[in-house]
Amino acid sequence: MFHAFNITRAIREVSSVTSLADSILEGVKKILSDINVLPSETLAIGDSPADRQVFEFAGTSIAINPKGGVEEFANYAIDGDLRKAIKFIDRLL
Repeated sequence: MFHAFNITRAIREVSSVTSLADSILEGVKKILSDINVLPSETLAIGDSPADRQVFEFAGTSIAINPKGGVEEFANYAIDGDLRKAIKFIDRLL
């Protein structure tokens, strides 16, 4: 079961963090805690080096049109058509 959440709001609530990467990770941790979901049960999707920590934290990760070498930290990397991610997401359901 997938849960919808607002990462931007969660990041704002984590006021003690300074870097974007730390803010993203702390925001994700807060959301997972709030909805009682384990990191191993999550799928992270991103495209920039700021997503590296979340890729390493999540159970599965997809780098979409990655920048700055972040694909090295993702389970899957997709270039071009974002619809290619659907086959990976379907496997997880």
